[in-house]
Amino acid sequence: MLLHCRPFTVVFIVAMALSGTFAANKPDSLPPGRIFVPSAAAGPNAPDGTATTRKPYSLTIPATLLDERGSISMWFKSDKTLRGKGPKLTLLNSEAITAKISRGRFSTELHTSFGSAMAESRPHDAKRIYRIRTQFTHLKAGRWYHVAWTWDAADASRNGCFLNGVKQGIAPPYGYDGQIKAADADVAIQVGSKDLTVSAVRLYEMPLAERDFTAFCKGFGVDGYVDEGIRFTGEKFIPTDVDWAHPVYKTSFDDTSVLEDWQLEGGWRIGVADGNLILESKTKSVRPEAGVDHLVCWLKREVPADFLLEFTMRPQKRSRGLNIVFFNARGLNGENIFEPPIKPRNGLFKQYHSGDINNYHVSYWSGDRGTSNLRKNKGFALAAIGKDLVYTAPDDVFQTIRLYKRGGTIRLMVDDVVALMYDDDGKTFGPIHTHSGWIALRQMGHTHRCEYGHIKVYPLKATPGK
Repeated sequence: MLLHCRPFTVVFIVAMALSGTFAANKPDSLPPGRIFVPSAAAGPNAPDGTATTRKPYSLTIPATLLDERGSISMWFKSDKTLRGKGPKLTLLNSEAITAKISRGRFSTELHTSFGSAMAESRPHDAKRIYRIRTQFTHLKAGRWYHVAWTWDAADASRNGCFLNGVKQGIAPPYGYDGQIKAADADVAIQVGSKDLTVSAVRLYEMPLAERDFTAFCKGFGVDGYVDEGIRFTGEKFIPTDVDWAHPVYKTSFDDTSVLEDWQLEGGWRIGVADGNLILESKTKSVRPEAGVDHLVCWLKREVPADFLLEFTMRPQKRSRGLNIVFFNARGLNGENIFEPPIKPRNGLFKQYHSGDINNYHVSYWSGDRGTSNLRKNKGFALAAIGKDLVYTAPDDVFQTIRLYKRGGTIRLMVDDVVALMYDDDGKTFGPIHTHSGWIALRQMGHTHRCEYGHIKVYPLKATPGK
């Protein structure tokens, strides 16, 4: 059954081994594949030479090709830059796999679901099907993007989505082992929608790995993401331009007198115990709900425009909660954020991202979301996406968080590994925040309690590396 949009063209199916196509990309490491070509192809071919069309088309995949494991891929490009609220755009639509680009005020996401033809109902919840959600800052107009999906009934870790060769973070807990199944009937699939150019569809009999998709894209001159999707390389970064000898602020929370340096907004209480700063909310909620006992704790010392922030932290439960750092915060007209005309705040999130102050903020730990996101305010613009390296750490350890900012260069490190990188161009989301300002720690209410060890803020040297 097809939904939403009646296809305008039909396809013929060509079966072929793809080893010749991948001659420059280690063909012996790739499985045989099938390609489904739109019959009413028009316009330039996709980067890999496959036919494209600007109109939705339909294809039928035999049940024998939709087994308990496999991969499917295609190219697409949009007529317009996809940023901000707008209509959904369909890549695939069927009872096997549905993939749609969803546009909201604050982010652009790709929502993929495996339907009844390929997924069992979730136990005790038939309405919740197997879903994969990927997030990106925006998609550029006229740029080719390669998107692929993989699945494996025996190994749920291989269920994923890849954009330009890069595996994207997904939002659990929608899937579980054994939910994917082989199709028991042929499946009709609609490909494409209005305002999109889409290519032929490739189908593989096994779930390919990230290295396969990366080699595929590079073989046709298409690099991974620069700023649209998740940027994570696993590299370490210890900056050489930090003035370690002259911290702007430094504390180990040895006694309660240090709390005079901090201002709590919202939440329940702030305290010091065992050499740690303790921030707590009173709510019993274990879900990320709006307006439920969130807190923001400001360091009242003004911080230079360029700095390195370092602190250690340990959440009460790593799978539940979300923590943020606000930085370079100042009034829209350069005001001190603690004085009129800036309005008082009580922890409600929109006051900090869409109120009367400018800042950057980064969610360095997001519970089970899996990503670390950087947003630029005023306006809550999603500017960069990285990996959450706190969620996967052992429960009882303190981790060292470092935030480096020089001009438009922003790097977030967890135990010296770069979790997120952003290079603000001063154009895409407005001018770079080059002003001095204030730094704050934010906890969503369902974090409940988090401990922070030493906190240090260092200025940067005038000349990098000197």
